[in-house]
Amino acid sequence: MLKIGFEILFGPITYLIRFSRIFMRKICLVGLYFALLLLQTGCREAKPKLIREVNFPDIFSLTTIFYNQGKIYLACNEGNKIIVLNDSFGIIDSIPIPHSGFGIDSMGIKAGNITGLCLLPDKSEPKLWAMRSGSLPSLDSGFIINLKAKSLQNVSLRKFYDRIRRTKAENRIDFEGICNFGNRYILANRGNPEFPQNQLVIVPRDFYLMQDSVPFQLSKIGFQKDSREFYGIKGIDYSFTSDKLFLTASPVSPTNKTSNRPTGHTYLWITDHFSSMSGITAINPARIIDLQAIDKAFSNKSIVGLCIIHEDKTKYHLLLLSGSLVGTTLSILELPKIQS
Repeated sequence: MLKIGFEILFGPITYLIRFSRIFMRKICLVGLYFALLLLQTGCREAKPKLIREVNFPDIFSLTTIFYNQGKIYLACNEGNKIIVLNDSFGIIDSIPIPHSGFGIDSMGIKAGNITGLCLLPDKSEPKLWAMRSGSLPSLDSGFIINLKAKSLQNVSLRKFYDRIRRTKAENRIDFEGICNFGNRYILANRGNPEFPQNQLVIVPRDFYLMQDSVPFQLSKIGFQKDSREFYGIKGIDYSFTSDKLFLTASPVSPTNKTSNRPTGHTYLWITDHFSSMSGITAINPARIIDLQAIDKAFSNKSIVGLCIIHEDKTKYHLLLLSGSLVGTTLSILELPKIQS
């Protein structure tokens, strides 16, 4: 009698406990399944990938790239001009650039006319700042380009370049890129096999107006993976949103001084929290990505420039400029964001 009463009283509770255990077990299994699915999907999405390539077989000798408000600017040695593309990669304009008298520099490398392009803030009219490398005396200058009028103002940079030269043991500079960094610029000073040291030079945007006294910060960037090769920087861009600096670097053999073509893979260097590191004398990138390992389309290509053309909460789209014997290639690299 007591047993029957016990079952009547506690039977439903026992059933509910058993049911809840089975239900919770199933919930846990379902939760584990979705967690593994999300982890697997996240792992797939975390890999950089090449999403588009555009070839220009009739365009050669491009030296740098810049992107602003849906337009792509390409500095071209051949024809001494800046080619303007829309965001569909169609040619919409060109801006003539005076010939620099460039030739073969002291390292036996062909010097470029324009090796750095970036925005020059002006409230009245849109302008670009274009600078030459400084690797030859004839390249100690830059231009202020009025995009609306297509007019150019030549600016001598001899005094400022000489100040930078005095900081380097072999008295040589080779600026191969520039990007905006708040109210300052970051200049990429490429080293060479005889003096294997890349430098970042950070200056106010109006540095050309007070070259004798303008303050600047100088930091070494990168490291040597192999003492037989030097990794020289070329392209550069900075993300204000995520505070990351992007650089491309290619190995140049010290036994082949007559060419700046890479002897191996081109790498993407990413430096995190760059604004807090800009005063440090030596910086190493937080991530190094072998572009050829992402896609064989990057094989045997010399990456000479990069720019950020899109950024959202999950990814970047980097536009990479490369040249070869068959023309010019623009490659869009999708790079997922990784929390640092």
